[in-house]
Amino acid sequence: MAKWDNMLAILWMLRSRSKMTAAEIAEGAGYPDTADLQRALGKIRQRMNEAQRGGLQRLTGSLEVIAPAQGPSLADRLRRLEEAAQAGCTVRVTYQKESGEVNERKLDPHGLAYRNHHWYAVAYCHQAGELRTFRVDRMTDLRETEERFARPERFSAAEFFRVQSDERREADGPIVRICLEGDADSLDAVCRHWHLQHMVTGRGDREVCLEMDEPTMDKYMPVYLMTFGTRLRVVRPERLKRQIAERARRIMEFHADLTDSGCRAFCIISF
Repeated sequence: MAKWDNMLAILWMLRSRSKMTAAEIAEGAGYPDTADLQRALGKIRQRMNEAQRGGLQRLTGSLEVIAPAQGPSLADRLRRLEEAAQAGCTVRVTYQKESGEVNERKLDPHGLAYRNHHWYAVAYCHQAGELRTFRVDRMTDLRETEERFARPERFSAAEFFRVQSDERREADGPIVRICLEGDADSLDAVCRHWHLQHMVTGRGDREVCLEMDEPTMDKYMPVYLMTFGTRLRVVRPERLKRQIAERARRIMEFHADLTDSGCRAFCIISF
């Protein structure tokens, strides 16, 4: 039943013109049941009249998704995790963290989400005693166990990501509206950021707007935005502009002091 639920969700996406390539996106992302999905789409097309088929072709004929190749082992892991989530079956996996550390985890899979070109499993980790996210491509040796768990009804992996982002706010405080200008690639990077993407309130060709609490902005945004150099400019608030300018000034003075000291040392040695 799980794969049909996912297929229907993807088919629902097809109602929006901007997502007419949902089937191709699913296939490129490594979705394990794309063959069934394509057959279902074929049946839908067969029931369309000539005008409807013509309209569909006009909307999708010039749109294609060039997706990276995915190994067959990823699709197998996705299918088994999906089945485990639906059956409430606890699994054991060997998991490699980003640091390279490898350990065994016992997980209760709750759902899957495709985000920033990677599949994630949202699962209750028995070792950590809480819900966490795990990159599926970092899992090996996945084994079902005899243990069972009750998954919350209507659980949403996407909603978990959003709530997790909200809970990582630095502190409660006044909400600040941030507006940035820059090139498309830099704005895309901001909108794809795992923490900031849930704070985006508007996006244009050359600007993006976000809303967050002031303590979080003060602690993280000056350093983060400085990594873009001159490719991003803060339109508002003035507070954030001043924070970035002050950090830039301190960095300039620090390196200027090093340069002066180095020159003096070189002159003394040369003399």
